[in-house]
Amino acid sequence: MVAREEHERFELRQHVTSTAMSEVWRARDRVTGRDVALKLIAVTTNADRDRFVREHVLLAGITHPGIVGYVAHGTTERGDAWLAMEWVEGETLQARLAQRELTVIESVRLVAAIAHALGVAHARGIVHRDVKPGNVMLTEHGPKLLDFGIARHGLGDRVTATGALIGTPGYMAPEQARGELVIDARADVFALGCVLYRCLAHRPAFPGDAIVNVLVDLAAGRYEPLDRVRPGLPGPLLALVARMLDRDPARRPLDAREVAAALDALEPALPRHELPLATAVLGEDEQRLVSVVLASITRAASRRAVVAALRPLGVEPEWLSDHVLVTLRGTSTATDLAARAARCALVLQAVLPESPIAIATGRAVFAASTLLGEARDRAEALLRDTRGATVAIDDATAGLLDARFEVAKHEAGLELRAMRDVARPDEGRALGTRLPFAGRERELAMIDATLDECIEARVARVVLVTGPPGVGKSRLAAELVMRVEARGDVAVVPARADSVGRRSAWQLAARIARRVLGIDAAQDVTAQRERIAEWAARAMPEPDRARTATFLAELVGARIPDDAGDALLAAARQDPMRMGDQLRRAFQDLLAASCDRGPLMLVLEDLHWADLPSIRLLDGALRALAERPVLVLGLARPEVHEQFPALWAERGASQLRLGELGRRTCERLARSVLGDDAPAALVARVVERCAGNALFLEEILRRVAQQPGEDALPESVLAMLQVRLESLSGPARRLARAASVFGRDAPLAGVIALLGTTDPIDDALRELVEHEVLEQRGTGFARDRELSFRHELVREAAYDMLTDEDRSLGHRLAAAWLERSGAHDATLLAEHLQRGSEPTLAIVWLERAGEQALEGGDFEGAVEHARRALALGAAERVGSIAMIEVEALAWSGRFAELHDAARAVMSGAPPGSPLWSRAASALLFAGSALPIARAAEIIGQIITAELPDDARSVQVRAHAIAAIVLYRAGQIAIADPILARLARIDDPERDPGTLAWIELVRVYRARFGDGDPAAARAHAERAARHAERAGDAGALGLARIDVAYSSLGLGLVDEALDAARLAVDAGETHGAGFLVAYARGVLGLALARRGRLAEARAELEGCIVRADAAGDGVNQGFARNLLATVALAEGDAQRARRLADEALAAPIPPTTRAYAAATASSAALACGDVDAACNLADDAWRSLALTGAPEIAHGVIARARITALVARGDHDAARAALTEARARLATRAARIDDPHWRAAFDALPEHAWLSSDDVA
Repeated sequence: MVAREEHERFELRQHVTSTAMSEVWRARDRVTGRDVALKLIAVTTNADRDRFVREHVLLAGITHPGIVGYVAHGTTERGDAWLAMEWVEGETLQARLAQRELTVIESVRLVAAIAHALGVAHARGIVHRDVKPGNVMLTEHGPKLLDFGIARHGLGDRVTATGALIGTPGYMAPEQARGELVIDARADVFALGCVLYRCLAHRPAFPGDAIVNVLVDLAAGRYEPLDRVRPGLPGPLLALVARMLDRDPARRPLDAREVAAALDALEPALPRHELPLATAVLGEDEQRLVSVVLASITRAASRRAVVAALRPLGVEPEWLSDHVLVTLRGTSTATDLAARAARCALVLQAVLPESPIAIATGRAVFAASTLLGEARDRAEALLRDTRGATVAIDDATAGLLDARFEVAKHEAGLELRAMRDVARPDEGRALGTRLPFAGRERELAMIDATLDECIEARVARVVLVTGPPGVGKSRLAAELVMRVEARGDVAVVPARADSVGRRSAWQLAARIARRVLGIDAAQDVTAQRERIAEWAARAMPEPDRARTATFLAELVGARIPDDAGDALLAAARQDPMRMGDQLRRAFQDLLAASCDRGPLMLVLEDLHWADLPSIRLLDGALRALAERPVLVLGLARPEVHEQFPALWAERGASQLRLGELGRRTCERLARSVLGDDAPAALVARVVERCAGNALFLEEILRRVAQQPGEDALPESVLAMLQVRLESLSGPARRLARAASVFGRDAPLAGVIALLGTTDPIDDALRELVEHEVLEQRGTGFARDRELSFRHELVREAAYDMLTDEDRSLGHRLAAAWLERSGAHDATLLAEHLQRGSEPTLAIVWLERAGEQALEGGDFEGAVEHARRALALGAAERVGSIAMIEVEALAWSGRFAELHDAARAVMSGAPPGSPLWSRAASALLFAGSALPIARAAEIIGQIITAELPDDARSVQVRAHAIAAIVLYRAGQIAIADPILARLARIDDPERDPGTLAWIELVRVYRARFGDGDPAAARAHAERAARHAERAGDAGALGLARIDVAYSSLGLGLVDEALDAARLAVDAGETHGAGFLVAYARGVLGLALARRGRLAEARAELEGCIVRADAAGDGVNQGFARNLLATVALAEGDAQRARRLADEALAAPIPPTTRAYAAATASSAALACGDVDAACNLADDAWRSLALTGAPEIAHGVIARARITALVARGDHDAARAALTEARARLATRAARIDDPHWRAAFDALPEHAWLSSDDVA
């Protein structure tokens, strides 16, 4: 019975904990139906009674979500006290810190919440006196402060005599440690400071096992300053902790309310991207390959008979109520495991003739002597589905059994029936050497010849070697590198993409850059920047030196601080597209400078895991270095062609497909290991099982050498690799598992962090190297050394041995180590965090990964990263993350998906704000994909929004694109005020990206408002120069297209061709589908003007295919109209009419519609439909009068109208139209000052026709 008066209220359910004077139980409150924490307290003295009364009085007087709630109190029949408090689910802060450490922001937020709760107690004059991690419970609703058992009210409640020790050593204030009577809220402030120090420093402020020593340090206020233990913390935070831990209470904050206010003020300035530091390490448990036999047993079955039957096989069964379980594992081969399991099953069948039996092979975890994993699960499933006394067998086991075992297949699955006797073959001879290089002489000679061509002809070449895993690609590369390095006249730069973080923007490019610069990723960031600066000073001309060094540092992850005062870098960091262009330029500078010193060979392995930005970057570099001695040797699995269709096809890449090794080559290699006197049957069996795969051959020969005999040959290479790992020592296996978390390449210091050991690992590492599991690069300290698995399949086998818990923990630990080491690969960090079940932190890095993908033009990757982040619940960052998706959809031309994504962003941002402006720009950029009403609404909001003098570039861009849309629609009067607003902030000192967009607006004013192609061309050239300086890919692409279009309007066809090709190249490099389609359309028009109709047709058809696939209505109509003009030139009027009609049906701007109507008129006339031709020509002329038209179309429209009128016999109207057209032509021509441009303008076919006397 619990209480005298309420003995029926509480029901004890579970004992929680005990001390010398109290017990805590989990109990059910019958009144409320809720669980409570029931504290039973032994009362033997008046002091005990007073302490009890104090606790319940204090608790009953406080109501706060951060303080455990009071329920009731009373005394038991024996006179002991009891106190009921709310039951709190969660874990203590002490338990949490034992599992993982907290980030700075987590620490501050947690202690601030505790301070707010404690502040309520302090406001009532209550001092807790035992604030510590063990008294803070972490719940799903926030922290709760527990145990007011030694709390006191004010200064008059002096229950404890002077000198008594009240509190917990290590968290009590110096005045408590000295036993002083006067204890106030500032003692809790000190304790709270100790908690905050513990969270931030990842160690106590007053550590030690000897209580006496701790108390001495406490009394003296002696502790290690926080900035020494945890460098880099914000100064205000360090100052607050120092005040809270001051020895003198007078210098501390007055109470927890002051602490809470100070922490709340600090929180906004704290780092958001930091990862938690874990104190846990990878465990000893591992998943191992096992074969399981499971049989049903009846009561009549004799356990003794089962044990006796299995004993000759060296097996001890496990009894599971109505089942018997046999588990087989060890260092034997996978085939041996399966064979032993099959024999055990057949033996059990003889002893248990009426029982169903099942066999399965797979991975399993052994924990506390209990078998867990897929093998047992599969065996149980087979047994449930088995009917009758048969031996059911899974596919994995059946595939590992040889011909001695009879396996039958029927509708229900596979059944093991019997085992035959097979004669033992002759034994082989164990040698154990690595295979010599053989069978690839032809491929090696071809690559050698290509390298010679690069050097002699000074040209860039690409060789792409593909083949399945293990076929020998890496061995071919290693042999080639060895030979080339021996020549001494070629700089060899090896690099490899990695499967972990394979969507990381710039991953491969950064590795190449580090190799060229001689930088180790493990080096201190400052040292890396110094090395880059030294290289730039030596290799780059002075004007480009600082820029190149800055963005190379950004590429390799040695980021320059934001406060460095670099305006170009600051602008690029605000615009991912601009950053991408600067990184490309710096990378090309790096390779060009390297080529200046001599021939260069890049050897790039595992390209199937490369990132798209790096692939495009290399493509652009090859284009730029076409006349330099560069050889790029890429090695990849065949799926690289699915990942990157037509990889480097435009660079003339030579394709080498590595097939299987020939049978004779395999025999020769086998005998080089087994010896010339090895039995022919053994060699034949080895050759048959390796199937021409070099890795498989090497692994099989290693197993044969270790366990001579044909039966030792493994059937499954993955199973074989895992069994091979299982033969290693425990420390070696654990090290391999830890390394596998990082990927094929692993930093040794990071591996050690996962292992969490201070013990030497040299023996384990040496064992892995000797067994050719790992290779080691670098010497000296662990931070300077890197491990690499010999093959990805070996890494996969090691990774598969991790338990689910260790796999998740390992990725969390890897992420924490990488972040502490200064890693900036956002995709890699996000992948580790997501695999490590840290979704909140994964969101932060997925957002950065999306920005990096935008920088690299990997728009598909940007969308993927953004959607992954949003799917994880990125509530606080939804606007900025969704904006990444919006911009990626816009640049890639996926306008059908863009509308909803942009609308979601704009609905959550104030009109005119930077975020709203970015989304508005993207929507307006989509042109016709945006409903007219919505476009008008957005433009209206832009017009009414203020454009401050210090407007950010994204706000300027929104205004600029709105004005361009209006000019293209012929809305000159509405667009002009926007241009005037932009002109007000047109200052040469502004960001060049802003200046580029302002110039682009002037281009469209000149084109559609003034009909002045010369002015449009001049503004477009200025916009291109500004955009190139700023690294703004979008503005640069548009400017180059406008240079081309304006050049065509002037008759400068060759210049238009050059500008259009530059625009296409820029768009292709950046992956901007909309710009590529637009640029190809203009290029097609220029080719047609030059009379190269077949080439023009190919470009325009390609533009249409791209636009149709993206749902890009603007370019769908634009390209069809131009293709119709080509068809007319080729004499195919019917096709021209159909294409022109399709163009008019597309959602094109009014100005383009005028051009298309003129084309349709000419096509209709050529088909003999005079009335249609006249109607269409009239429509075109009216549009020209109302909205203007592209400069190239003025003469075309006039000629179509006049020709149609003449065909109808309306000569007076034709003469009037001619007079008007000539007046317009003269006005436009008068604006062209350059005589060369004027002559070209006059010579345009439609202009010459209008000016001809014959027409008059």
